[in-house]
Amino acid sequence: MDKNIKNKAEELIKDLIQKIDNNPYDAQAYYNLGVTLNDAHSAEQAEELFEKALNIFANSKEKSSLMHYGLGNVYYTNSMYDKAIVEFKKVQSEKLKQDSMLMMAQAYYAQENYPQAMMYALTVSENTKHNVDAISLLASCFMATGDLTNARKYYLKALEYDKDNVEVLFQLGVIELSLSGEAGKYFDRVKNLDNEYYKKMQQRLADVQRFLMTQKKGKSDE
Repeated sequence: MDKNIKNKAEELIKDLIQKIDNNPYDAQAYYNLGVTLNDAHSAEQAEELFEKALNIFANSKEKSSLMHYGLGNVYYTNSMYDKAIVEFKKVQSEKLKQDSMLMMAQAYYAQENYPQAMMYALTVSENTKHNVDAISLLASCFMATGDLTNARKYYLKALEYDKDNVEVLFQLGVIELSLSGEAGKYFDRVKNLDNEYYKKMQQRLADVQRFLMTQKKGKSDE
């Protein structure tokens, strides 16, 4: 971690601890401290804090939901997806329910359980307007299962609500390499919007092109 970022994180942690000392029932301060600890690569401390907070706020649906959501994110960011899903399922707050379902979808996607990921992503996309994250995750599920037509459909839908989303644009370019060969317009937009991102994704692009060439060769040999 960069030294300046580390120093800022340490200062923020001290401030949040002081805030909790001043008011031991400040749920938002507990949540913010847990998030900051996790971001500072202190996942075990974050986990312990959220578990402690769950005992403190056990009688409050809203506050305990916030702690379950925070703990779920600690597990998710540390690739403990089964534990993350358990926590997200415990969120009862209406304010956090859609966010929790989206996180469950992402956790299932990370586990390559695409049917479950699709189910939750679709539910969130239907319950919340213009949710680009849910729509693009749904597209990614279709893409992962080889359904490029539906993947394109949902990426294009996501693009309607976020026309400069470089991740969506890049994925559309990858899809068009397979479906139409007309990928240039998407890759050109990615380069214009974020050339560093485009450079970072060059290996992915090379892998896709290599795969497509192998497929074409296989068909010509039949």
